[in-house]
Amino acid sequence: MDWGQSEGKLRALAARGLSASQIANQIGGVTRSAVIGQMKRRGIDLRNKRGGRHDTVAELPVPVVAEPEPAPEPEPVAEPSPEPVTTLALARGQCKWIVTEDTPFLHCGARAPHGPYCAEHRARAVSKSHRDAA
Repeated sequence: MDWGQSEGKLRALAARGLSASQIANQIGGVTRSAVIGQMKRRGIDLRNKRGGRHDTVAELPVPVVAEPEPAPEPEPVAEPSPEPVTTLALARGQCKWIVTEDTPFLHCGARAPHGPYCAEHRARAVSKSHRDAA
């Protein structure tokens, strides 16, 4: 197919509002994709002029953004146990924060219901990691 000779025909068929498939059938021997490619290269507008489905743009639903939930209330800071405990004496639910700098290592030992540390040491651990990240 010599597209140079068919440019006028392409423009006329597109102006009538035919689809690329219909134009391909009218010309004969070419595919819909070939018609689309040629029209794009030549700057011919292929939009449906008759107001068909090519002119309409589907409206997308607007996503609803939920308000962020308020931050949970901070737990009250508990005082560390006045008597540190050794590693061997630590029981489940006791704070594992090391309170000595040399051996024997002693741990806080305060009540730790939500993880390895009591509320005070958990707050210190989180604060320290946030400082390091910044």
